[in-house]
Amino acid sequence: HEAFNFAQMLQGENVPANVAQLQELVSKQGERAIRFYVLFLLGFMSGLEAGSGSRFLTAQRAENVIEAIGMLQHLMDSTP
Repeated sequence: HEAFNFAQMLQGENVPANVAQLQELVSKQGERAIRFYVLFLLGFMSGLEAGSGSRFLTAQRAENVIEAIGMLQHLMDSTP
């Protein structure tokens, strides 16, 4: 989270240097690290404002998160 902030990416606040930092982190720690990070984020977002189900991660927000994860996968293979 210190090297790359997924929430900032969702809001369009990242710059190419952030992507380069993420790529460097994944090259050092392996792809399992990014998969764990994404899983953590999904669990965290699902628990926000929790009650009966997730009040935060609605169907609309989930669509956006799924698209963002796809973009994140694409970024891993791209140059910043």
